[in-house]
Amino acid sequence: MPKDELLGQLQLALAFVAVLLLLAFTRSKPYYAAPAFALVFAAGGATLEAFGSGRAAALVRGAVFALALLGGIALAPFAKPLLSEDDFVRYASWLGVQPSSSERQALGRLPQHFADMHGWRALAEAVARVNASLPPEDRARARVFGQNYGEAGAIDFFGPELGLPPALSGHNNYFLWGPGDWSGEVLIVIGDERARLLELFEEVELAGRTECVDCMPYENGNEIWICRRLRKPVAEMWPETKHFI
Repeated sequence: MPKDELLGQLQLALAFVAVLLLLAFTRSKPYYAAPAFALVFAAGGATLEAFGSGRAAALVRGAVFALALLGGIALAPFAKPLLSEDDFVRYASWLGVQPSSSERQALGRLPQHFADMHGWRALAEAVARVNASLPPEDRARARVFGQNYGEAGAIDFFGPELGLPPALSGHNNYFLWGPGDWSGEVLIVIGDERARLLELFEEVELAGRTECVDCMPYENGNEIWICRRLRKPVAEMWPETKHFI
């Protein structure tokens, strides 16, 4: 192998390891490293190609292909929802795989990327029941505040069908989109604590709770509050909601 080619491969290998180490020791999520795997996939393919065209090379390539195929089939239910919840739990238990989270949060019986597929319709329906309990004049000026983009996104996705107002949130891009035309008079808040909300609003009323099965535990059993009369101008309060993660 030419010296320059060997040096190039070494540099790619070091770059790959450096990326993994950087992500491992910072506040990153597992999928952040996904683009770096293009380097090792290309290097692995080049290595197999370099084996030549003899019988031994064909056997090596066949073994690698079979290993990749069998591994992909075995692990596919962990990447895509191919099994029911009960079947997945049994399959994962049989393989000795425990649920995992990319956010260091408490888990139920499902890994986070599957748990995050549950509960959103139920959350929107719970909020819709609270919204329906408001007097017509309050419903006309109410908005819904979600603690994260999942909650806010569920309100915006299911909301038109359920008669819900637009969602607000300080999480990631929802913060950048701002409070819109919300007047500060009425806000339905998912989660949070009464004491903190009373610092922001003159009146805070517990009106419901979220309930979901197989969702992330922190999305289950959250209070739904009706908050009235913001104590400060909306434009002054909004920067306090900023939550980027």
